[in-house]
This record gives sequence, structure tokens and C-alpha cells, in this order.
Amino acid sequence: MKEIFSDLRFIVLSVLISTIIALGIAIYAVEHNLPNSEIKTLSDAFWWLIVTISTVGYGDVIPMSSTGKILGSLAIVVGVALFTTVTGSVASILVERSMRKKKGLGNVKMKNHIVILGKNDNLNTILESLVNYGKKKVVIVSDMDESEFENIQMSFPEMEIDFVKGDFTKDQTLRRASVTSSSTVVILADSNFVEDPDEKTLIAILAVRSIDPSVNIIAEVISEEKVKHILRAGANKVIRYGEFNPFAISMYASYPALYDLMYSILRDGKIKMEIVPEETIGKSFKEVSSNFKRDGKLILGIVVRKKKILFEDLETGDEMLDEFIKRKLEEIGIDVSSDAMNCEINLNPPDDYKIGKDDVMFVCLE
Repeated sequence: MKEIFSDLRFIVLSVLISTIIALGIAIYAVEHNLPNSEIKTLSDAFWWLIVTISTVGYGDVIPMSSTGKILGSLAIVVGVALFTTVTGSVASILVERSMRKKKGLGNVKMKNHIVILGKNDNLNTILESLVNYGKKKVVIVSDMDESEFENIQMSFPEMEIDFVKGDFTKDQTLRRASVTSSSTVVILADSNFVEDPDEKTLIAILAVRSIDPSVNIIAEVISEEKVKHILRAGANKVIRYGEFNPFAISMYASYPALYDLMYSILRDGKIKMEIVPEETIGKSFKEVSSNFKRDGKLILGIVVRKKKILFEDLETGDEMLDEFIKRKLEEIGIDVSSDAMNCEINLNPPDDYKIGKDDVMFVCLE
């Protein structure tokens, strides 16, 4: 149906343009031999025609004969139809293109963006982390529907997110996502592919590599057994599916060197937690940090431990009053049911921060 309307629009435009050209030639034929005519050449005829159909109407050149005026009236009608048809066609094309883009059926025009293939529960967390790393151009390739994509767009208004609907193991779909001009391709363990997400990931890597051998590929993997096969297929980095992998994926997609640094620190056990020595209590973070550096230790942050409020400390002996106080404390988010410690992580504290007796330090060893 779309092809029929497209062909019909082309036919109408062709007929209108041909009619206007014929009118220009007819005006010249009728007017150029008249003694008092202002239309002596074809250029005069078409100048008058363009001025007339555009409704400018300078009046410097006008037909003198009755036949010429009839042709001029017809030119005005045809000209209005032409402009209406052209305007409607352009508006229709723009609206159609916009609708196709919203439905994920268009072609993406981006460079140095991150392409995310597939979707699962980690998608929103990955997008949040990418925002924190300053990476805001993303193309999502998935079978999600239009409303689901609009929800993602509304959740991340600061990002430039495009959507390509289709099977991301197909070359045509990947080309529509501009994989060849992207900086990184992230392949998620697709929740829509229930049989074996890792198998689809493997096929997707081969498809990406067939059209771009050099792009950086990060693959999320569920089964440990598939890791070596996925690496062999061409993935630059394989990250196991789990609670923290959205942060690892976004970090590697944004700054691979930072990911390698953090991974080596954690792998080699260089980060330790130490109870603050008694002699450092009450001293400034700057002073304590300097002393630790001399011993080859770098304090990355402080875990500030604060004792929770115990309801036993607030009891009045009046059962009704005690129940009222407990309910009001819970309404404002104060947990009075446990004597555990509340912990607050303070990375890179200010120099004047005073070390407390319940503090614990994150220390990086040489």
C-alpha cells in the first residue's frame, strides 16, 4: 500500500510539472508575436510563469491576449496544486521518517556511539553508569516495542538514545545501528532468547566481526563453559552475568584502561580494610593519610560506622505511647529493630575530616 501511494504521488508531481512546462511554452507561443506583448522570449514566459505560480506577482510581465490570460489563470490553479502537493509530500516524508525512527525501523546516523545488543534486567543500570562516565550516545538493538523504548528515553533525557528493532544477529540490522562507526558494541545475555542466550551472543559476535573486524566488543556471558568460545569468536572482553556486571560493562565500554586497573587491584588483593589504630583517633585525615603513605599504604576512603537508635533506649513504659513513638520513627525511615551498625562510605574524605573510633579504612597496598 505504501508503494502504491508513493508511486501515485510521483505520478501527480510529474503531471503537474509537465503541465506547467507546457503552459510556459504555450504562453510564449501565444504572446511573443503580438506587437505590444512583453513576453518576447521563452525566458520571459517562464519568468512570468514562476512569478505567477509562486503568487509573488511583480506585474512587470503580463500576458496581453485573452488566450494568454486564460492560460495564466490555468497556470495559477496548477501552481497552487503543485505547491500543495510538494508541501504535503515533504511533510508526509518527514512524519513517516519520524514514525519509523520511533518504531526502530529507521537507519541510525551516529558516530563514536555505544551499541547495546539485546536487553535484560541490567540494561537500565548500564545506562545509568554510562551517564556517570559521560557516555551519552547509545543505540539499543532489540525486539522491544515502541512504548518500552519511549519509557527508556524518558528515564534518561540527558542521553541521545536511538533504537533499532530487529534480530541483532543479522548483518542488515547491525548496519542500521551504524555498528561500523561505533566505538563499542555491548552484547547482553538477551532475556528474550530463552533457549541459550550465550549461543545467540556467539552468533552476534561473528555477525559484528563480519562487518567490522576492529570494533571493541564486550560480551555478557551466563555459562562459564562458553567463555573461551566467545573469546575465540572475537570478543575483546567477557563479563559474567551477575549483580555487579552492569557497572563492569559500562566501565569497560567507557574506559577500558580503568576497568583493567580496577580488575588488577581486586584480583591481586591490594585493597584491604583496616580498623583505625587507636593513636589516629581524633586526628585529621590529611595527617593520618601522610603517615600511611610513608608505610606504603594509600587510604582510598573511610567507612563511617554509626550505631543505630535502639528502641529500648526510648521506651517510656507506657505501651500505647511506646507504640506511637515506634510507628512515627519507622514512618520517617529510622530502623529501631536492630542494634547493627549503619555504614556510610566516604571516598577520598576532605583533609580536615577527623578520624573516629568506629571508622574503618579502605587501604590500597603497594
